[in-house]
Amino acid sequence: RCSTAAERHSSLARLRGERALQAMRVKLTPTLANARPSAPHTPTLMNAEGRAIGSQQRRALLFSLLPVVWPAVMPVPMAILGTQQASAFDNRLPADEIMKKYPTPKTPGPQPQDLGLRADGTLKACVDSKPHCFSSSLTGSGLENLAEDEELVKEEWMVDPFVFTGGKSDADAYSQLEQAVLDYPPGQAGIDGGGWKIIKESEKDGVKYMYVQYESLRRGYIDDVEFALAKGIVNVRTSSRVGYLDLGVNAKRYNWFARRLQSTGKWKTRSIQQAEHPEYFAQNQLSSDA
Repeated sequence: RCSTAAERHSSLARLRGERALQAMRVKLTPTLANARPSAPHTPTLMNAEGRAIGSQQRRALLFSLLPVVWPAVMPVPMAILGTQQASAFDNRLPADEIMKKYPTPKTPGPQPQDLGLRADGTLKACVDSKPHCFSSSLTGSGLENLAEDEELVKEEWMVDPFVFTGGKSDADAYSQLEQAVLDYPPGQAGIDGGGWKIIKESEKDGVKYMYVQYESLRRGYIDDVEFALAKGIVNVRTSSRVGYLDLGVNAKRYNWFARRLQSTGKWKTRSIQQAEHPEYFAQNQLSSDA
């Protein structure tokens, strides 16, 4: 008796496989006429009339048997196991010709577990020394405790926060920031074709927080972007999860938001430029400003 559905399925599949082989009356005969004494015997498939089956017919026969024989070999059928498909954002661009011709699995990378607001209302610094991250916050970098009279050496990953100059209302500032996020076009500057999604919005101690994920089109790399608004100042962090380089992706994304907000006439922003981040541009082989 079979105690489980998987065992019953496997038993029935084996029985169907045996019956299929018997019905086709396939028999194997060794062909030794042209074989060397040291060569292994090569079996020849014969049909019901005793004629040898050609190579194309052999392949066709084997492929026809796969749906019957494979479930008998596997303890649990693939139909039960299923295939795990990576989730896709609703606003992603359609697959391009390269994706259709050479499909590859997505590589989102593990989601960082240490994102979110810090105790001082800012965000995490870029602490892995890789040219694939920018942050306007110093928290966790070892530089946040410098005395006021000490000169701060600006690191490659440091960028300016976005400053709201259109009034004193954080509600108005956040509304405009949120609208900029909603207006972000997947595929701009050749990046983020996999779309984006707002993962979290919250407010704590007067600090408004937003966490957004952006996905690359072909490989499905996920980048994590955070905004923290308080008293008209928006701290920003954008970082890749996997790889050493980002090929300019984070700079292009940060600059889109900087220029988009600046264009409203109610924000003061500064784009990432090669002159201030020479190492980032050199390592990512970028020839001009993003």
